Amino acid sequence: MQGREAVKHSLTQSRAGWAEGTSEPEEFIVVDDRIVVFIHAHFRIPWSSDWQDVRLADVYTFRNGKAIQMRAFADRQNAPRWAGSQGTNR
Repeated sequence: MQGREAVKHSLTQSRAGWAEGTSEPEEFIVVDDRIVVFIHAHFRIPWSSDWQDVRLADVYTFRNGKAIQMRAFADRQNAPRWAGSQGTNR
Protein backbone atom coordinates (compact mmCIF):
# COMPACT_ATOMS: atom_id res chain seq x y z
CA MET A 1 0.00 0.00 0.00
CA GLN A 2 1.35 3.43 -0.93
CA GLY A 3 0.41 7.07 -1.07
CA ARG A 4 -2.82 8.46 0.26
CA GLU A 5 -4.32 5.08 1.10
CA ALA A 6 -1.25 4.12 3.14
CA VAL A 7 -1.46 7.35 5.15
CA LYS A 8 -5.20 6.87 5.71
CA HIS A 9 -4.66 3.25 6.81
CA SER A 10 -1.86 4.23 9.20
CA LEU A 11 -3.96 6.93 10.88
CA THR A 12 -6.92 4.59 11.24
CA GLN A 13 -4.78 1.79 12.70
CA SER A 14 -2.99 4.10 15.16
CA ARG A 15 -6.31 4.89 16.83
CA ALA A 16 -7.97 1.49 16.46
CA GLY A 17 -7.21 0.48 20.05
CA TRP A 18 -8.96 3.46 21.59
CA ALA A 19 -12.35 3.20 23.24
CA GLU A 20 -12.65 6.96 22.90
CA GLY A 21 -10.40 9.96 22.60
CA THR A 22 -9.05 12.86 20.61
CA SER A 23 -5.93 13.64 18.66
CA GLU A 24 -5.17 17.34 18.15
CA PRO A 25 -2.31 18.93 16.21
CA GLU A 26 -0.33 21.43 18.31
CA GLU A 27 2.28 22.69 15.88
CA PHE A 28 3.42 22.30 12.28
CA ILE A 29 7.00 22.60 11.01
CA VAL A 30 7.64 22.63 7.27
CA VAL A 31 10.97 21.14 6.16
CA ASP A 32 11.28 21.07 2.36
CA ASP A 33 8.74 18.46 1.14
CA ARG A 34 7.94 17.26 4.68
CA ILE A 35 5.62 18.54 7.38
CA VAL A 36 6.27 17.66 11.02
CA VAL A 37 3.09 17.65 13.06
CA PHE A 38 3.33 17.71 16.85
CA ILE A 39 0.26 15.97 18.27
CA HIS A 40 -1.44 15.77 21.65
CA ALA A 41 -3.50 12.59 22.03
CA HIS A 42 -5.95 12.14 24.92
CA PHE A 43 -7.57 8.72 24.95
CA ARG A 44 -8.88 5.75 26.89
CA ILE A 45 -8.32 2.14 25.92
CA PRO A 46 -11.31 -0.24 26.08
CA TRP A 47 -10.29 -2.25 29.16
CA SER A 48 -9.34 0.74 31.32
CA SER A 49 -11.11 3.69 32.92
CA ASP A 50 -7.84 5.66 32.99
CA TRP A 51 -7.24 8.37 30.42
CA GLN A 52 -3.84 8.71 28.75
CA ASP A 53 -2.20 11.94 27.62
CA VAL A 54 0.48 11.39 25.00
CA ARG A 55 2.49 13.88 22.98
CA LEU A 56 3.99 12.52 19.79
CA ALA A 57 4.83 13.57 16.26
CA ASP A 58 4.06 12.51 12.71
CA VAL A 59 6.07 13.44 9.63
CA TYR A 60 4.27 13.61 6.30
CA THR A 61 6.21 13.60 3.04
CA PHE A 62 4.53 15.26 0.06
CA ARG A 63 5.08 14.95 -3.66
CA ASN A 64 3.09 16.89 -6.24
CA GLY A 65 0.80 18.18 -3.49
CA LYS A 66 -0.13 14.73 -2.17
CA ALA A 67 0.95 12.88 0.95
CA ILE A 68 3.03 9.90 -0.12
CA GLN A 69 4.44 8.82 3.24
CA MET A 70 3.71 9.18 6.94
CA ARG A 71 6.09 8.22 9.72
CA ALA A 72 5.07 8.29 13.39
CA PHE A 73 7.41 9.12 16.27
CA ALA A 74 6.72 8.34 19.92
CA ASP A 75 9.70 10.53 20.83
CA ARG A 76 8.85 13.95 19.44
CA GLN A 77 12.49 15.08 19.31
CA ASN A 78 13.30 12.48 16.65
CA ALA A 79 10.72 13.74 14.14
CA PRO A 80 12.33 17.07 13.15
CA ARG A 81 15.75 15.45 12.94
CA TRP A 82 14.43 12.70 10.67
CA ALA A 83 12.69 15.32 8.52
CA GLY A 84 15.96 17.22 8.11
CA SER A 85 15.35 20.14 10.46
CA GLN A 86 18.22 21.61 12.45
CA GLY A 87 16.49 20.42 15.60
CA THR A 88 14.00 21.42 18.21
CA ASN A 89 13.65 21.22 21.97
CA ARG A 90 10.00 20.12 21.98
